[in-house]
Amino acid sequence: NNTGGRLYIKSVADFNNLTISFYGIKQNEKYDRVSVVVEETACNEYLYEDDNDINFGDKVIVRIPKNGISSEGYLIKYENGVEIKNSRIRCDYYNPIKGIIKVGKKLTN
Repeated sequence: NNTGGRLYIKSVADFNNLTISFYGIKQNEKYDRVSVVVEETACNEYLYEDDNDINFGDKVIVRIPKNGISSEGYLIKYENGVEIKNSRIRCDYYNPIKGIIKVGKKLTN
């Protein structure tokens, strides 16, 4: 805290969001965080697993495939509403994930 005054921080979380609010002496600076998907790697592949609890020949999709992505995060600084700095603060890659299909092997009488 470089404002010379008191600073109160309030955070609220639920299952999907985290909101952090700062209260104190008003500053002319504002910061935004932005995430950007740079590239997506398609994945339409499945792994097949035998399952003795599923009737022979039946198939059950347990997990659908997920594409891989490259993403970047930026911190943007504004002063008096004007962007003065834009910095990349992260660069991540998430591998594609193959789907899973269970193949029934259970013999019925």
